[in-house]
Amino acid sequence: MTEPSSVIQQPIIGYHRDEEGHWVAQLACGHNQHVRHDPPLVRREWVTTSAGRESMLGFHLGCKKCTEGAPADDRPYFASLLSKMPAGTFAEMTAEEWRIINDPMLRGDSAAFIERLADLGKPGVQPMLEILRHSVQTIPEWHKRRQVVLAVCRGLARLGPDAGEALPLVQSHFEQKRCPITNSANDALAWRIAMARMGLPIEKLPHPSSWKEPAIAKMKSRVSRRVAKYDPDAGL
Repeated sequence: MTEPSSVIQQPIIGYHRDEEGHWVAQLACGHNQHVRHDPPLVRREWVTTSAGRESMLGFHLGCKKCTEGAPADDRPYFASLLSKMPAGTFAEMTAEEWRIINDPMLRGDSAAFIERLADLGKPGVQPMLEILRHSVQTIPEWHKRRQVVLAVCRGLARLGPDAGEALPLVQSHFEQKRCPITNSANDALAWRIAMARMGLPIEKLPHPSSWKEPAIAKMKSRVSRRVAKYDPDAGL
């Protein structure tokens, strides 16, 4: 599919992964654009290998954000870079880093940074829970709170058993009929992995009452496999 001639073309200058592990192209204009390989809807096999991505550097993509005059996407990009710093980088938060964490207006763009509260160890649990409570109570639209909620999920998963004290609140939210911390099967899987990492036995993982035994067994098996090969830098 070709872009309309009115859409401004910008060259790819680099790549990074988003919070869910999907590849994002960084354009020369400062905007980011997902370049997923999602057949049969979208075929971009080149993005699946390092050589393929390198071969596409300089290739022009239509940038609707430029056409609309949108500001650069630097803040989310640099927040993503911060989230990938070595473990322990944020074990001693500076006053400025706490300002970002504690400012609800900045959390949406810096959600990846929230995950690294795990570097604090057990002291990072309560700040993450407060962020989770605040987002659930004050951000009614899922698409606006999603990044923050899932950043907390990844942070708690990083902490594993050290985040055990968070289980009651997480389970309470997760088991609500209109669950405020999930909006898809993938979201639910991420939280089940986090709960298992936090110490909830696989056999006690929550599931809809309507599920039949084969579906329950499949879910437990999938979570067990994902927990066994858990890599904090690969996402959930």
